[in-house]
Amino acid sequence: MSKNYPKPTDKDWMDFFQGKSSEKDYAVLKSLLDKGEADEVLERLFPAEKHKDNKTRLTIDVESAYSQLEQHIKPEEKRKAFPKTWMAIAASLAFLVMLTLAYQYWSGTPPVTFSSGGMEIKNVQLPDDSMIILNANSTISYHEENGHRKVELLGEAFFDVSRNVEKPFVISVKDAKITVLGTSFNVKATSKQHTVISVNSGKVQVTDSDQKIILVKNEEAIIDASDLQKRRANEHSTSWIEKRLVYDDIPLKSIFNDIEAWYGINIVSNEAVDSIPYTATIHLDKGLDAFLNNLRISENINFTIFEKNVRLSKE
Repeated sequence: MSKNYPKPTDKDWMDFFQGKSSEKDYAVLKSLLDKGEADEVLERLFPAEKHKDNKTRLTIDVESAYSQLEQHIKPEEKRKAFPKTWMAIAASLAFLVMLTLAYQYWSGTPPVTFSSGGMEIKNVQLPDDSMIILNANSTISYHEENGHRKVELLGEAFFDVSRNVEKPFVISVKDAKITVLGTSFNVKATSKQHTVISVNSGKVQVTDSDQKIILVKNEEAIIDASDLQKRRANEHSTSWIEKRLVYDDIPLKSIFNDIEAWYGINIVSNEAVDSIPYTATIHLDKGLDAFLNNLRISENINFTIFEKNVRLSKE
């Protein structure tokens, strides 16, 4: 605020919001608002309330605000006020919109949740226009808070994040965090497996405890317990989007985890079966029986099915 301009009074602010300020006063007061130097006034005019969920929310009640300020203005001062001008009305409305947007930016938005069922691949568009593809039996929740877009994931999903440098996109999976601005990548965080983040384009930062790495295109991070490692990405990491799982000399135990996640079943096996290296392309839409019959023919593995449990044994 200019040294030659006195501190605005409640009357000055009342005139500003009612469109009665002179051009000089209007310019000074608007400058104070733009610079964030009117917090005390805003807190009085737009009080915050604590709700049952312990979150502070803004209450914008213009009529109440005017009434509070009018109590400090003498009747003769009210009679001297000039009529509202369209310019001042527009400025006041613009300010209210700006204030509301700023509040929403920092206080956040209610979370929205999306889930996929068994053997279902689900396409989701988030409120920020990011596109998500959920693998079967996966859940994602999204909300905005403190200038960040925050996501929690259980399961597997492919992300095509809408770029917004002012609102980083942060994904929480188990104990790790993935931070991006705008990129596409796959995150696999099922309950029985280590977490895998594979980048298709752009750049992401992965943080786990006190470890941090940066991933770029065709790189992936593996998070196992407290260990964070980087390696070249598996070129088939997103084949599940086309309902295909591609394996090259992978132990059956790792493959069973993927099959369980897709079909929503529980596979019971032993070390003799789990350790067998397996190379195949599994077409998920052909059903569980097709996969089990292939195991029986190629690896001499017998199976029995009871409800959602599958027991495997080696001949």
